[in-house]
Amino acid sequence: MKKLVCMILIMGLLGSLFVGCTSEDSQTDSTPTTDNTKETKKGSEKSETTGNEAVVIDWLAYQTSAQPDEEAEIVKMVEERYNVDFNFWFIDDQKWNEALNVRLASGDMPDVMRIRDDNLFNYVEQGVVVELPIEKLEEKAPDFVAAVNAYDPNGYLWNKSKLSDGKNYGWSMVQLDAKYHTILEWRQDWLSNVGITKVPETLEEFEAAMYAFRNDDPNQSGQQDTYGMSIKAMNAVFGAFGSPTNIENGSEVMIKDGEIVFTATQPEMKEALALLNKWYNDGIIDPEFITGENTGGYWALSHAFMNDRVGVTGGINYYHYAPPGKIEGPKGGPCYRETKAINPNAEVTLGSPIEGPYGQGVLKGGMAGELFGITAKATESEAKVDVILTMLNDIFNDEEYSMMVSHGIQGTHFELDESGEVNYLYDRDPVQMREQGIQIFDFLTGSPDVRSKIMSSRYEYAEKYATAPYYERPTMPSVDALNENKETLKRITEEAYIQIITGEKSVDYFDEFETLFNENGGDESLKALNETYNSLK
Repeated sequence: MKKLVCMILIMGLLGSLFVGCTSEDSQTDSTPTTDNTKETKKGSEKSETTGNEAVVIDWLAYQTSAQPDEEAEIVKMVEERYNVDFNFWFIDDQKWNEALNVRLASGDMPDVMRIRDDNLFNYVEQGVVVELPIEKLEEKAPDFVAAVNAYDPNGYLWNKSKLSDGKNYGWSMVQLDAKYHTILEWRQDWLSNVGITKVPETLEEFEAAMYAFRNDDPNQSGQQDTYGMSIKAMNAVFGAFGSPTNIENGSEVMIKDGEIVFTATQPEMKEALALLNKWYNDGIIDPEFITGENTGGYWALSHAFMNDRVGVTGGINYYHYAPPGKIEGPKGGPCYRETKAINPNAEVTLGSPIEGPYGQGVLKGGMAGELFGITAKATESEAKVDVILTMLNDIFNDEEYSMMVSHGIQGTHFELDESGEVNYLYDRDPVQMREQGIQIFDFLTGSPDVRSKIMSSRYEYAEKYATAPYYERPTMPSVDALNENKETLKRITEEAYIQIITGEKSVDYFDEFETLFNENGGDESLKALNETYNSLK
């Protein structure tokens, strides 16, 4: 029955979404021809599991900033190494769930896939993602399993790929960057133009900057055409009141006093919403915050921030605004580059979460990277599963291969300096990288051992800018009750928070919202979450 309900819901999307799908969203690519004349790098013999006939794999295990070029050198080298032909699925990263659900509802599916937005439960219920016993991973990818266990001896990382039935349905990579919480980014030139000499750290300093950004012409246009903030900085404001709520994810949880709680229903949020309502009425919050700051392209971009509309943004990582150098290449991080392209004179500085009356911080969750799974389609061919897991394992036992899939070809895309640290020779634009086959096969992170060795400057930078207080997000198995209720909880939270901030509802409506939240799955989900969490202790 659950499967039937899920499929009915997905099919309901067809009428509204199918017309809007591009040809890239609705069709797989043609099978490329493997170039068997090209020499491979050391250790790149063809996989013994595939025999002489190339295995065709539908690949959706990458961040889809762009469609990979099937003729790219890295793609050809990986195809030859494993005797594989890849069909790359392209799903618009900004419309991931909608576009992917349309294809899955049609009966089409990749062989291996990235699992975003805590959707493991749904994909298992639909029969798309299948069980992958850890014993199978130990057999086919022993070096990967050893690396996960070495970085996480308590086994928390395995929780991310499990459901409440205790079975394992995929794998999560060790992500060193996930050790660091998100941070605030400020327009330093705006701060200077309004006479603020230090990056705000307290709620009072933050508020003063917001009013100055609205009233004191920070972009020097001679008009009142700027605002203090939009939606991405709000979770830091909520964090100053003890609970870094994400308006767009009302099912977010954190650990508080040893128990799991929903961030959105914490009583201090009523005070935070009252303050945001005042700021909105005073005109310092962008009235377009409701539609968000990103209007397309790379997910981490804030177009309001880049286009001189707001002076602070958040919700992204320390490296996104890294300046030119060893951190993100000769032109800096992706958001730094985009900002400079639009506003060459813009200056950006990084800041800590805001200290307020009840706390300081944003959410942080351990070292679990994104989740990946094998589909039912792939299990029709044992050779496909073997190749996919061999590719995963080789990232952890072949440093040269790991370097290639994560960073490119040495001499073309990077060089190593005398200390063994990587120096990039190209603009690390996400679109160009994906087109060239970089970070297509490394499951979004690659080997943590290799990263820590060749990217030491990156993590020195991270330690400098991303070590402020934070709130802990639990890493635990998926919980059925939350999976069944989370979309309802998200909708209820988003509607209530926006209505209170904009004044459509009074601040006292928060009490009614909390009751509505709890009665529509909040209480049920919280009980199940804590039962699962306590069973892990």
